[in-house]
Amino acid sequence: METDDLNIELKNRKAIVTGSTAGIGRATDLASCTGECGDAQAERDLFEALLPNHEQVLGADHPDVLATRNNLVWLTSKADPKHISATAKIDQ
Repeated sequence: METDDLNIELKNRKAIVTGSTAGIGRATDLASCTGECGDAQAERDLFEALLPNHEQVLGADHPDVLATRNNLVWLTSKADPKHISATAKIDQ
């Protein structure tokens, strides 16, 4: 699938995801599969787009929300290791 197709699919799935824990799982799988197909930037963008909905539906401290945040940090560090180093210094 091309990135544009994946973005269309994500938009279609946002309707499913809203208020639905099953939809969240499907959307997360879509983001992960995007990365497995070789588009790490689109994977990160998808996880970033999903995070607010995860927080709204599941709550900010839910393990799945924390996993999504972790995925975003990991994907961002792959794309720009300097960003993570700077962030780690700020958090210390």
